Parts: sequence; C-alpha cells; structure tokens
Amino acid sequence: PAAGPFTTIERHHPHQRRRYTGALSWKERHHLVLPQPTCVCCLTAWRVSTTWDTPSTGRLPLVSTLCRVCVDPISAFLLTLPAAVGLSAHPTAQPPVGHQSDSAEGHVSIPNSNSHVVCVPCDDTEEPSTESPSPLFNSNQNSNQQGRTGQRSAPRALLSQGLRLQDNIPWEVSSLFPANVDILCLEEVFDKRAAQKLTQVLRPVFGHILYDIGVYACQPPCSCSSFKFFNSGLFLASRFPVLEAQYHCFPNSRGEDALAAKGLLSAKVLIGQNQKQKKVVGYFNCTHLHAPEGEGEIRCEQLNMVIKWIGDFQAANRQNDEDVVFDVLCGDFNFDNCSPDDTLEQNHCLFEEYRDPCRAGPGKEKPWVIGTLLEQPNLYEDDINTAENLQRTLEREELRKQYISPPVPAGDCPLVYPETGQPWVGRRIDYILYRENSITKHCRTEIEELTFITQLAGLTDHIPVGLRLNVIMDSDCA
Repeated sequence: PAAGPFTTIERHHPHQRRRYTGALSWKERHHLVLPQPTCVCCLTAWRVSTTWDTPSTGRLPLVSTLCRVCVDPISAFLLTLPAAVGLSAHPTAQPPVGHQSDSAEGHVSIPNSNSHVVCVPCDDTEEPSTESPSPLFNSNQNSNQQGRTGQRSAPRALLSQGLRLQDNIPWEVSSLFPANVDILCLEEVFDKRAAQKLTQVLRPVFGHILYDIGVYACQPPCSCSSFKFFNSGLFLASRFPVLEAQYHCFPNSRGEDALAAKGLLSAKVLIGQNQKQKKVVGYFNCTHLHAPEGEGEIRCEQLNMVIKWIGDFQAANRQNDEDVVFDVLCGDFNFDNCSPDDTLEQNHCLFEEYRDPCRAGPGKEKPWVIGTLLEQPNLYEDDINTAENLQRTLEREELRKQYISPPVPAGDCPLVYPETGQPWVGRRIDYILYRENSITKHCRTEIEELTFITQLAGLTDHIPVGLRLNVIMDSDCA
C-alpha cells in the first residue's frame, strides 16, 4: 500500500527514530510488499519496530535508493590528467595494478578489530583500442579520459549551459551526479550490511572500495567511557587502485559522538605511469569531525590531528620514483564559514595548508556559494523533495534561505546575517579541499568544475558536493 510518493513503514533503523502520520495498521505492516527500490540500510534492519519513512524513488541508479542517514554527506571527486601528453586506458598496454600484493588489504594500517578494508576487482571491461598507446598509461579502466589519445577535450565549463564562471571557478547546481566520478566518499555508512550492499552495486564502476573502517568496543582497551558501538562511517570507492590506506580514530570525542569511531581515512591511489615509467599517484583523505554545536575546541583538536596524520602518512609512503599529482581532503567538518559560533574553526591553520574553493576568508564565503546543510523538518516540502525542485530552490536566494540551515550565533549575541550587500549563503559544512605544496614540483592543479548536487533530494539533509581537478604537468617531465 502506497498512498502518494512516500510509504510509512514500521521498521528498525540503527541510527535514529522518526514517526510520521498515516502509519500502516498492524496487519498491513506485517504483510507489506516493500516499494522498489527501497533503502538498502532500512531493508536490512526490517524486524525491529521503529517508524521509518521510506521514499519510493529511483533517482539514484548507481547506488540504489538510500535513506538520509546512509548518505550523509557525499563527496564526489573527478580527475583530469595532462592535455600535453594525452591519456588512454588501453587494457593491452599494461595489466591493471595487481589485486594481490598491491591491494589495499596488503597495505592498510588499521587497528586489530572486525573492520574490513576490501579491494574489489572491477567487473567492467572494454575492447582493446587499435590506436597506439599514449605515453601515459592510466590504470583506471573507467577513466573519464577513456578513448582520448591526443588531447583533452574542452572543459565542461565551455560545454555546459548550467555552469557559471565566478572567481575563475566554474560551478553549477546540478540535479545529477557528475559523469565518470573517479573517487566517491561517504561519511555515515555505519551499517555494515548497507556497506556490503553498496559495495555490490558500486563494484562494476569502482574497482577499489574501502568500507567498515573503524574500531569497536573499548578504545583504548578497558576504558568503558570510550566504548564504540559504530565504526567510523567512512566509505571510499575509487576507480584507481589503492596502494596504501591508513585509518586513525579521534581520541577526543565526547557524548553521543563518542559512540562512533570517527576519524581520518587516508589513501594513496595509483593513477598510472608517465613516459619515463615513473608511477603517477595521488593522495585522498576523508574525515568526519565532531558534531555538537558549541564544541569548537574539540573540532580544532581533531583538525590538528588530521594535519599531523596526513603528513605522517605521506612521509611514510612517498617514494622517489613517483609523481604526486593531487592531494585532496574532504568530509563532513560539522562547522561552517559563516556562523559566529564557528569562529575558532574558521581560523584554523588547516586552511593555510589546503585550499577551499568556496572560501573568501575566515568567516566569509564567496558570493556564489551555497550552503550544504538542509533544515531537517522541511526535507519533504514540495520545493525540495525532488532533484529538480531542489535545484530550482537553491538557485533562488529567496527560496534557498527557507530551507538551508542559517548560521549559528555565538552565545547570547544577536545574529546579523547576512551583512549589508552580501548574499544569503547558509551553513556549508561539507568540504572538498586540495593543496599544491605537497605535489610534485612540475605539476599544478586547477579547478575545472565545482558542483552542488541535488540528486539525493528527500534522502539526506546534506547537499552533496563534487570537485573536478585538472592536473597540469610540464610536458618535458610528464
């Protein structure tokens, strides 16, 4: 029985409890044929009684349909490699990087626990090209550069009517995820069965998946105050082979946040080889910081740890015979760049190391930026309950401010927002940052596209973000 776009179902959900009007009767509840597709997380936790509202929508073909908790938030990263040398993914040029000795399983540094770090073989294959191989071999068989041998095609900024160019950054609000995402990161996949279902669905596209990262039980041992009921929630899917991976758990979590093993996941991925037979690699880091408002000191301590752990990971795994072409940090930071309550985090030295494309300075966003945190009570309003409606709403400031969470004032001080002549942005707590001082000297990166994605409307209170980086290498060194 489904009256309207949503069906109310009594079921257990491992993360939170919600109740909506129009619940089914006891008889209907126990003889319910679930709408398809359904939330893979809710579906696996069917037998315990808690009310959960399941959208019957099919707008997410890649990962089935997920409830809001399972996809909060999401980061999509795309990589464009040098135009000077071209790029080709010829299966005959070199066998894909091994799934044995070079797999993520063989090199991860994760505390002994029930965690799993899985390197999944990629199922999709293509016929070998008859063209001669490019000097740069790309080990990603699904690259968005596949089939291009002489030069990189024009950026989407020149091809898409939806893209706007401001502050030299092409950006758009899109109702669809970008095509050919290279690395996908989720921050709240706490349910292992949901992670396994995600892995099964993503396997044909992303050949290398890290999931169920974290620690359980008492951490450190015999410390009942730090008992971990959930893993870190971090989930990373990559088209590129994972050479090394390391996880660290934040030791300073408090309250309900301490029940999950939040931390940092760092990965080193193999992009391919240049014409000098040097490996081309990149570093990708994802994290989920402390959530409660008013506890900026904890988040700043965690940012300090993030900087140190990333530095240690790269120092331990950097080799002389390789070129590092990108260094990215993404995740749910749980603070924004407009709230007076987040002033401490806004001035953290992390933003001197990593570049934030959306940031004009501490406490000030660029005028075109859109907040990424939606007000939960309004998730199913007509203006934002479909991808297309949410896209239209985010593009209009008067509508946007009704649904994006406003800044958090500091203490009892009255909040004046926005300042005169400034646009209304709202809370942006989901970040994709990059830095250049850690990559090879003859390489540089530029932003080809930044995207605010509405495809998960009605399924999450976060707005996913995507970043496409263009890697430029000196032709005589590539």
